[in-house]
Amino acid sequence: MNYQHGDTSSYAAWRNEAGPGVVAFGMWLRAGFVGASAVAVGLIQLSSGEVKPLSALALATGGLALAIFSWRRARMSLDGLDDGTEAVDASPVLRTRVVTS
Repeated sequence: MNYQHGDTSSYAAWRNEAGPGVVAFGMWLRAGFVGASAVAVGLIQLSSGEVKPLSALALATGGLALAIFSWRRARMSLDGLDDGTEAVDASPVLRTRVVTS
């Protein structure tokens, strides 16, 4: 029986080919999701009146700033992958691995 979703060797090979740019993209995307969640929580707290309006507004504003910054950085790292260059935040050791691979 050919079960393609259970084959982890193809995933490991893909991950090695992709390099550190995919990891950077995933981490920035996760940080953006945390920021978007903070915006949602801040708006819920603001509308419910459970906390002081200033702290709920600060949470929503900080979450929005984090989401925007993180999604832009994720987009930059994804554009770097499309161009064939290494990740934006890759260390010199990781850059040499990407270039020599």
